Amino acid sequence: MNDSRDIQRTAKPSSSPCQADDAETQLRGGISREQILTTCNELLAAERAGARLTRRLREQADGELADLLDVIHADERASCRALLAAIRAVGGEATTEIGDFETKVLALDGMEARMALLNRGQSWVLRRLRTLLDGIHDAEVIELLQDVFDRHDRNVGLADAWLNDVR
Repeated sequence: MNDSRDIQRTAKPSSSPCQADDAETQLRGGISREQILTTCNELLAAERAGARLTRRLREQADGELADLLDVIHADERASCRALLAAIRAVGGEATTEIGDFETKVLALDGMEARMALLNRGQSWVLRRLRTLLDGIHDAEVIELLQDVFDRHDRNVGLADAWLNDVR
């Protein structure tokens, strides 16, 4: 007896969509479009939280730290724009979520502890981006994500210097 389960088991997928998906994955160096979108959206939610956090920390800071937070805040906002562009470049939809990092940092006592956790968050973004950049071959997406990487890399160094000065 031939029922629908037998037909589903023996039916072969159309080759053109499968080939297109394989070609797209190869163009991106083995990282699928969905992996790119998932990671970029995860980073976007984190960057939104970082932008909100640095604005709030800036309200409590003065002098050199205020200047540093101005730079980091501007870079968090620029990173949000770059991630949105990267998501669009691969034909995806951006999340509207905001990560919970702001809450975690503000729960800490003292600016030194807060800046140390902010800097660990910046380093986490670098690790996520490095993995993504190593597997993507789309020049437009690479350029956008490299900009985010470079901003975070610079800010980790600046925050490390500030933290070393206050310790």
